[in-house]
Amino acid sequence: PFGYHLTGCKIGANAIRMHDEVVRMVAKLFRTLRVDAIVEPTRLFTDAVEDPSNQRPDIFLRNPRGSGRQIIIDVAVAGVDGQSRTSDEAVDRPLQARYDQKLAKYGYVAEQNNLRFIPAVFSHAGQIHHEFKAFVREQIRHKLIDIEGEPKSSKIKAGMKWWTKCISMAIAKTASRNVAFKVARLRDAIMQDQDEFIIRDTNLGDAALVANDRANLEDIACNADLYISNQEDLIQTDTFG
Repeated sequence: PFGYHLTGCKIGANAIRMHDEVVRMVAKLFRTLRVDAIVEPTRLFTDAVEDPSNQRPDIFLRNPRGSGRQIIIDVAVAGVDGQSRTSDEAVDRPLQARYDQKLAKYGYVAEQNNLRFIPAVFSHAGQIHHEFKAFVREQIRHKLIDIEGEPKSSKIKAGMKWWTKCISMAIAKTASRNVAFKVARLRDAIMQDQDEFIIRDTNLGDAALVANDRANLEDIACNADLYISNQEDLIQTDTFG
């Protein structure tokens, strides 16, 4: 659906805006567990064979709970209707595809630097990849162990519910802003395009004006997708030059 495209469209920095909001929220949530979360760390892969300039994870956990190694996290917010979703039942397939991509990019270089890599993959609809959920659950459990000994499962569930709510809120909030921004741009563009062909001939009579207006409105209704697509091309040309 076109609405999903608006939430994460790369034109106008919509996708970057959503990604950055989710990164900030995830880092903030780790800090509530007393884990030192550093956003966009530098010089982690200085000894790596690959070019380190193009491999900077989103979050570095300096002191993760219950883990002997420090952890790097890279965030991805994926659509739910991409080409990787082969059927309506494969709801988790887009998340798994992005998870595999992240693992291929950072997995080897993380091992080379004695770091543990965990992809944090979310969907525009608020889904969370099961591997990241399992890691968060363990971090919550270890935090509760430090406070009160063996924790109750209800408290772990409550902690997971809070994480899910916060991340979903960040995604929904940014998606709403992205859609509103994009719709405003498209509306202005369509109204500007209308000026080119909804120009009333002062010599037309009332009946002719009504017929002319009706024809113009029918044209807009029938070709709205085309106008939107053309505007996307214009915006992309202006952006990338």
